Amino acid sequence: MRLTTCCALLVGFPVAGCGGGGGGSPDAGADVGVTGDQGVVAPTACTALLEEAGDAYTLTGTLRDCAGVTGGAAVAGSLMNLSGITIDNEGTDMTPCIAVLCDDTHAYVATNALPHYDFVATTPNALVENAFIYRVPLTPAPYAGTTSATDANTINGCAAAYTQYLAAPDTATQNEPSGLCSLGTAALMSDTEDSVTHVYQQIPCFDTTGFMIAGSPVFGPNEGAMPDPYGNPGYNYPNDTSDDYGNGAALDFCGGHTAFTMHYHAAIDACFERDASGAPANSYADATAGWDIEAAMTAPCTEPSGVVGWSADGYPMMGSCVCVARDGDGACTDVRRARSGWVYGGLGTWGDAPGEAAALGVEGSTCTTDDDCCTDANCHFSCSVTVAGNGGTDTVVGRRCVLVDYSWCTHQYVRRDDKLPAGEDYVYLDRCNGYDGPDGYAYHTTLTFPFMTGCLRGAADDYVADRGDGGMNMMGLPMCMPGQMMCCGDGICGGPENAQNCSADCP
Repeated sequence: MRLTTCCALLVGFPVAGCGGGGGGSPDAGADVGVTGDQGVVAPTACTALLEEAGDAYTLTGTLRDCAGVTGGAAVAGSLMNLSGITIDNEGTDMTPCIAVLCDDTHAYVATNALPHYDFVATTPNALVENAFIYRVPLTPAPYAGTTSATDANTINGCAAAYTQYLAAPDTATQNEPSGLCSLGTAALMSDTEDSVTHVYQQIPCFDTTGFMIAGSPVFGPNEGAMPDPYGNPGYNYPNDTSDDYGNGAALDFCGGHTAFTMHYHAAIDACFERDASGAPANSYADATAGWDIEAAMTAPCTEPSGVVGWSADGYPMMGSCVCVARDGDGACTDVRRARSGWVYGGLGTWGDAPGEAAALGVEGSTCTTDDDCCTDANCHFSCSVTVAGNGGTDTVVGRRCVLVDYSWCTHQYVRRDDKLPAGEDYVYLDRCNGYDGPDGYAYHTTLTFPFMTGCLRGAADDYVADRGDGGMNMMGLPMCMPGQMMCCGDGICGGPENAQNCSADCP
């Protein structure tokens, strides 16, 4: 699987203008194009960029309008209409673009990876254009064999994170320790649910797992080694409008932020709703007004969510309201809020070493503010809304003292053969954050770990091509920007860095 590599965020800056950022504004005379920043070939529009699809991939047929290709209309019809949209990038007008064509088996989606709303600066990284062509399977299918898959329940790499944290909490392990995501060649893991053994492809630990309907890529649920060692950026969200951002890797309220490219770890439905023309239905300010994570995770749903993105394996990423039953006429008769099958258990579940109580004793306790968890200047805990255990296979959503570090290692997946608990108005998702219902299989956003996808239900090969002439996929990792690691030039050979993509750090 060929994937772009994330230059992971080191320092989270305070949010600039988070409450007042507007959405993109129409500009009928705008030229939809790519400017050449970060090595992107200029000038070119996304429609012209699709002419390079044959250079990036082996085509199975002539590229054409997706409407006449089986499965193509679902992808093409879900994408945002960005015609005439301009956004404010800290005083500079920029134009996002997205375009799609299909061959016999895949949709090819070209984009310059800009958001569809005015840029919200939550990191020290600038917003720049990056030209990508994604290849999406039109007939996704789950894995059928289990020969080379590792039983997910036997993966125990998090013991290393536990030992490291107790010894030196401010120092990360050399690599992402869990073993539940891939640092190289994609690996397979298996799990048995519903009396069926499912095989999943691991997602890359810091890399592209899909793309949003406006074009920016989706990354996995981890951030890099610093400031939160392989941590959960959602735990730096304000719980509601009365809270402040945390001190770690901050996302904007739509779920995205900048590193080498704008990318998303999470999504809320309102940011990706479309109007009758397919254009963004809400400005950033309107979509995120009245921010309240707990309400977003527990409020009743009135109708199923639409598609917010597409996964590397061809299954859609949908919002948090799931149709779990339809009548004979196709009307949805039961719609429920998606709830992650991953439960916050804490790093302390990985051992019982002396000193654990002092270092991790607050894990999972109820709280109101961060000060209820710890007040030390180097506090690693946040009072954040999460899914926590409530006895047996039941869970509860609420504020808990959670360790921002080691997100895979502080969450445990709880297998539930019955995804629809009696008497509740939510549906549990599977290990990958998906649900197989009357509309088929889809991933769903949750605003809690693992946000969008935790693994892939189907195969994803040759998924994303960076079409820049100096881009990170074509030439290796980008050079580090100030305050970054897991990129070329930090003097460390680890994580995604190797001799092939960074000879400077890995001779």
